Amino acid sequence: MEDNIKDSLLQRFEKSLNTTLSGQTFTSWNETDRIEFKKSLHTASETINKSYLSTICGFANNKGGVIIFGIDSISKELLGIKEEFEDLDNRYASTTLGEGLDGTFDFLLFTAWFGEKLIGFLWVRASSSKPVILRTSVDTQNGTVVKIGEIYFRYPAQTKRILASDLRSIINDEISSRMQKLITQINKITQIGVDNSAVLDKITGEISSVEKNNVKLVLSKEILDELNL
Repeated sequence: MEDNIKDSLLQRFEKSLNTTLSGQTFTSWNETDRIEFKKSLHTASETINKSYLSTICGFANNKGGVIIFGIDSISKELLGIKEEFEDLDNRYASTTLGEGLDGTFDFLLFTAWFGEKLIGFLWVRASSSKPVILRTSVDTQNGTVVKIGEIYFRYPAQTKRILASDLRSIINDEISSRMQKLITQINKITQIGVDNSAVLDKITGEISSVEKNNVKLVLSKEILDELNL
């Protein structure tokens, strides 16, 4: 899956490029609710800088998106990032995202060469369980401060604290989604029959039935990992 996402993104980005006679390369892409440009990539202690958390949070709370490092946001010229970042991967983002954001979503960090310019990409999938919330305070590069407990949302070409109407929409959608899942599960149990059904805890591996003797079976972590639930 990761390879498909990476290949698709790189192919579409390469098609957007145009090189002038003077050797400068520009992209026809614009910053949108799903794309943000950064001139450079900042890291600290072998992890990406926390200043990107609000943008990542905003993408995860909306439709997902990608931060592209090494592009001037005004001229859209490819400036490139440092060559030392050529082998960047998810390890350089997992610590920052794990410690800085409360929520679950997929992401993919990678780099690619376009001519003599090394460009970085941080792709973020929309969270399946919203909202994603800041669990740390951060001083951003433009001087603003994002605070612990704040929720960010991606709007056209900008990330900012979520508006009340959008937060209500996220919460309503989350409630609706959970209710639909519950109804689906109840329908399945009804079809199978209560006496023939059991519940699997995907975290502990415990399988329990509704029988009076409440017989339980526990799957090992190895089996759970192989089941890929």
